[in-house]
Amino acid sequence: FCADLLRQHGVHIGINPNFHIYSQESDLQSVINGAVDRVQEQRDDISDDLKKALPVIHRLKARLITPENASGSFSDRNLGEKFAVVYLAYEHELSNRNALDFNSLILKTYELLQRFPAIAERYRKVYAHICVDEFQDTNRAQYQLIRSLTGEVHKNLFIVADDDQIIYQWNGASHKRIQEFIEDYQPKLIQLPVN
Repeated sequence: FCADLLRQHGVHIGINPNFHIYSQESDLQSVINGAVDRVQEQRDDISDDLKKALPVIHRLKARLITPENASGSFSDRNLGEKFAVVYLAYEHELSNRNALDFNSLILKTYELLQRFPAIAERYRKVYAHICVDEFQDTNRAQYQLIRSLTGEVHKNLFIVADDDQIIYQWNGASHKRIQEFIEDYQPKLIQLPVN
């Protein structure tokens, strides 16, 4: 969904519509390696250890944290500043390759909908009803994207979630997400205790 939306409207935020989607670990590692190599040409305080920064960058994106705001997410300001520089270089490297990673698809779509309310409103009309399965696995970025799509007017959101599976918390999922949903949407709850 995000890829389609960005192919149609991403040009508004500088995304070429014929971008590639990098999902293979080897492709993403090549991007981070290139980013760190470029930063090391200008700074001697960036070590090769930062070539292992990919999981951190993914977590930052899953929390909708851009490179410009990344350093404040670390208790160690010096380390945070280094990660922010590498994160920014990683984004530039993706852009140079005309590529987006999975988390960029969500982050950039969210950014587009926030910066261009008319586009968000158009999609609210096209997708007046939204269904999300496996909702317990959503991370912050995914939930905020859903909120951008529904806006404050449309509350036509149907989710399917198994609260017994919340314990897995992979990809930034949190038990708090269902509580946020309940507070934001005041849904009718339908329990399905029998398969």
